Amino acid sequence: MEDLLFKSDFYEDINYARFVIGIILLILLSKTLQFVYRKYSDSPTNRKSFSSIFVLFSISIFLIVTTIKSSLALSLGMVGALSIIRFRTAIKEPEQLIYFLGITGVAIAIAAEKEFLAIIVVLVFVVSAIFNKKSNKNEGVSAVKYLLISLQLDEENRDTDIISELMNIDNTGSLKCKNFYEDDGGNLRLTFSVSNTEVINTLKIKQKIRSLDIKQFSLKMID
Repeated sequence: MEDLLFKSDFYEDINYARFVIGIILLILLSKTLQFVYRKYSDSPTNRKSFSSIFVLFSISIFLIVTTIKSSLALSLGMVGALSIIRFRTAIKEPEQLIYFLGITGVAIAIAAEKEFLAIIVVLVFVVSAIFNKKSNKNEGVSAVKYLLISLQLDEENRDTDIISELMNIDNTGSLKCKNFYEDDGGNLRLTFSVSNTEVINTLKIKQKIRSLDIKQFSLKMID
């Protein structure tokens, strides 16, 4: 692979003027998707934190595709090298996956010198996001709020079914688990949708968590 990288033909195959233009266009389109996601997403997770990686993620995909498209041998080697990388994340929401797929498609389209297709895709995302937001408002979906709970489990309460314990507090069906993530260190993050905030008492939830001998936790209600 080193011989391939240091061959002059490898660098001559790249149109650097188009490469720079592609990078600039990709950053603009990624920033557009970032703004759309932050403003119109219904995701209960931290939209600002999640969308902050859009630009770097798209540039990474763009660089990989630009590099491997110039050489079949290099592309096979790159696939083998990337196969050892594992991504362990808490992404479970369909909307987040769709945005990642959209950004990947935009980066690949620009790397393949199909910039017009990338612009069309971003426009479709913008129109769809605005339409879905207005549709949700008309249906009253915007009334739903989200309760974010972060806590630290130790060895004694590691096997505690936190979701079941918290769900027992609500007998109206207003509290529904939307997202669950736990790492090897016992850090647990739960996201619940709350359709009726008047019924859900956060004080009772705090008391319930304390009764399970969990000392480190935090609660946050967001729109």
